[in-house]
Order: sequence, then structure tokens, then C-alpha cells
Amino acid sequence: MPAILSPRLNHRFWLGVIIFAGLLFFRSPDILLHARFWGEDGWNWYPEAYHLGWSSLALSHTGYFQTISRMVALVAVPFPLAWNPAIYAGFAFIFQLLPAAFLFSDRGAALCPSSAVRFILGSCSALHRIRMKSSST
Repeated sequence: MPAILSPRLNHRFWLGVIIFAGLLFFRSPDILLHARFWGEDGWNWYPEAYHLGWSSLALSHTGYFQTISRMVALVAVPFPLAWNPAIYAGFAFIFQLLPAAFLFSDRGAALCPSSAVRFILGSCSALHRIRMKSSST
């Protein structure tokens, strides 16, 4: 039976992902509980997706296409505006959870064969905080 379909391995992986999600959530719960637009979300991505639709994917911003940000905006457009910051925060949460899940998965075994070490690395990835300074502070 392939490793991906193994019940024991699958349960262990999903338990690890749930633990990583808890670590990520409790690191800063306000980000999900009191979501708000951040940076270009409310100034660029959402308004352009709202007004231009799918053609907003062809626009560049500061020399980059910003495809993922624009795709999240396109997903958020059909929903009420008040829900949009929570949609952005939910996608950001998932995108931050992905590296930890990858490290803990069997695919991460190529980097480190020990599942215990991969779990620790995944936990560190979930707890890692990127510090950014706002120009207004």
C-alpha cells in the first residue's frame, strides 16, 4: 500500500497539521478573529479584482504580477465586502501552514529522514514570525 494511503501515517500527518494550525493560530489569534485588510489588499488587489475581474491577473504591480494575491481577491469578490478581510486572513493562514505541513509530510523525508525532527522543524516554521515595520509607526 502506498505511504500516502497508509492509515497510520495519514493520521499522524493530519494530527501534526492540526497541531501546527493550533500553534499558528495561538501565536496571534487576532489576525483571524479580527481580520482586516493589510497593505495592498484593500488598496490594490480587491478593487482591481472587483472592477476588472479576471483581467486583473494580467496587471503588474511594482514590476511583479502578484498572482496569488490577485487570485485571492478574485475568490473574495463574490462575497460581501465585510467578509473579505477574513477571506484574505484565511488564505494567509493556509499559506503559512503549508511549509510546516510539507516539512512534516513524507515528502519532507528527503530533507530529513527523522519524523521527530521534521515535526520540530514544522513547529518552528509554524511559530516563525515575520516582523515588518509599518511606515506609520
